[in-house]
Amino acid sequence: MSMNRVQAKLQWLHTSVTPKHTWYGVHPKRGGIEAVNAFGVLKDCAGVLAHDCWAPYWLIQCVHALCNAHLLRELTP
Repeated sequence: MSMNRVQAKLQWLHTSVTPKHTWYGVHPKRGGIEAVNAFGVLKDCAGVLAHDCWAPYWLIQCVHALCNAHLLRELTP
């Protein structure tokens, strides 16, 4: 997820990646689960959701795995 300007307004670029497909979505919000729900991409997640420990991801009913780089960052004092 990254922050970009679209028509002079800050927007967040959300991505969802599988071994075969990459999906991109632009939304004005990052916080909460609003953007994730607006896209509907993860609502029926049947596999493993690997993510960066962002709190809203934990609200999605699926198997979770943490990105190792982000996990190490969380463990570093």
